[in-house]
This record gives sequence, structure tokens and C-alpha cells, in this order.
Amino acid sequence: MERLPRKGGQASKGAVNSAQVIVVTHSESPVFRCFLKKAQEESVETRERLKKLDKILDKLRDSWVLAEGQRDRSALKGLGIGNVLTISGNLRASCGILGAKNVDKAYVLSDLDRRGDELAKRAGDELGSHSIRADIETRRMLAHLLRIRYFEDAKKAYDKLKEEMINEGEHDG
Repeated sequence: MERLPRKGGQASKGAVNSAQVIVVTHSESPVFRCFLKKAQEESVETRERLKKLDKILDKLRDSWVLAEGQRDRSALKGLGIGNVLTISGNLRASCGILGAKNVDKAYVLSDLDRRGDELAKRAGDELGSHSIRADIETRRMLAHLLRIRYFEDAKKAYDKLKEEMINEGEHDG
């Protein structure tokens, strides 16, 4: 152990340099252990969110989806969801297309704002008039997992979550 000078210029027995104190104090401190535990929990939480998201996205990739507008449609297509129709301003026409294709079920992914809620309800009613089951609950689950309100942000939010997972993997290994 290195001896550090005391007042008056003499080295004291058992003195340690500040780097050693920081390492020992830092790694054994309750604050550090709490921080480490929280980081590990967040890593598990991120992994679980991604698993749930991927399960939902797989389901949506094989289904018909109604989105509010073109930006929402583009973001969903960026996530690999291919069968997306827009409903803002053309709800009846989009539902008519699905009815003509004898679609059994469609997912409504309107934004989580007042307008989106109203549109989801109207879309559900319109789909019902074509004997198509409307899923308007998946939109809330998907938005919650992505932590978004507007589906135009879906691709960016998903990519950010994947990046967090990659970064956490680098820190774990």
C-alpha cells in the first residue's frame, strides 16, 4: 500500500491512495449494488418487452391492419407488417376492401389520442357491418410496449428498444 503524506510532510501508516478508496468504496457501497440490481432488472424488462413485442408483431405480419394515416402505415410497414390500409378519410372504403376479400379479422391500430379512440370505435363498428371481427385492444398493448402514443413513431421506438438490448448485451459480457 502506498503511503500518503500527512500534514507536516510525514507519511502515515496504512494510508491508501484515493483511487483505491474509490474502488473499494464504490464496488461495496449499497448505492452501487442498488444501481447494479436496477440495471440488471431493466435488462430483463427490456428482454421481456422485446419478446412480447415480437410475438405481437408476428401475429400482425400475418393479418390485415387498419392504420390512421400514411405515416402510421409507413412505420408499420417498416416493422414488416405488409397488409396495412389507412382509414383516415376512407374508413368505409378500406373496410369494404376487407369485406370483399372475405377477411375474418382485422387489427385497428389508431393512435392513442382522443381522435384515435373515436376512430378505433368507428372502425370496429364499420368492420362489424362487414362481418369482420375487429381487434381494437392490441393497439393499446403494442403502444404500451413501445411506449408510444402515435403509431408513426412505432418503427423508431422498436429500433431504439433493439439498440438498448444490444447495448445491454455489450455491458453484460
